Amino acid sequence: MLGKRRRKDRLSVGTALEVVPSHGTHPAHVPAVLTRDGVTSEHPVLDDHELKMQRRKQSNRESARRSRLRKQAKSEELTLKVESLNVENMALKSEMRRLAEDSEKLRLENTSLMTLLAI
Repeated sequence: MLGKRRRKDRLSVGTALEVVPSHGTHPAHVPAVLTRDGVTSEHPVLDDHELKMQRRKQSNRESARRSRLRKQAKSEELTLKVESLNVENMALKSEMRRLAEDSEKLRLENTSLMTLLAI
């Protein structure tokens, strides 16, 4: 039983019409097709355009995979940087509090000394 056609009804010389079975894709269900040299085969011959399209699709898949890996690596790098900056920020806030306390102590001491000098 024949299924849907994957290609348009027009055929170029030297290309095979691939018929997709409508019930399952088991190799036993794939009908024989006419190849470029006129011999029937279960493996359809792809024309140059189809081969080029397949290579381009594969190349695009590999490019997308590399892009996803770069994106993941950049994301991990940025996560580590955020963690590092948060630690640094906490240390700087702690130092700022300590310096503010020291400043207040010195201000009080200065006020006390100024009062003693005024007497």
